Amino acid sequence: MTEIYNNKTAFLRMAMFPFHYLIAFLVLIFLIVIILMFKIEIYDTYPTKGIVSCQTNCVVTTYIPTSIKDFTIRVANEEVNFQIMEEEIKTDEENMISYNYLKINISGDFKDKEIIDLTFHYNKQRIITKLKERIFN
Repeated sequence: MTEIYNNKTAFLRMAMFPFHYLIAFLVLIFLIVIILMFKIEIYDTYPTKGIVSCQTNCVVTTYIPTSIKDFTIRVANEEVNFQIMEEEIKTDEENMISYNYLKINISGDFKDKEIIDLTFHYNKQRIITKLKERIFN
């Protein structure tokens, strides 16, 4: 066995690990990731809390930034049906922030005076578009 390692020509004739398979596999994975970046659309999210008040139906009161427009709402990672009952723009003059005061009629099994975690999903875009915005803006 030591004779093979001492002989340069025998060493050069030994089979090498097929790196071209590894490179082809990595290129394939890279192409799949690039294709998915152009196809999959994701949302920006805004997590907040809301106060539930139930009389005949449940109404959630919450505050969100005024920059959030066309949105969907998730409660406990489940998308819920909602209807905006009241929307009012308010300002915090001390911190110079404007926000929307929302009263939302929401479907679900909630208790009166319960505080729930809400996630607002807005600004649906492809992944590549979001990356371009983050890099160039």
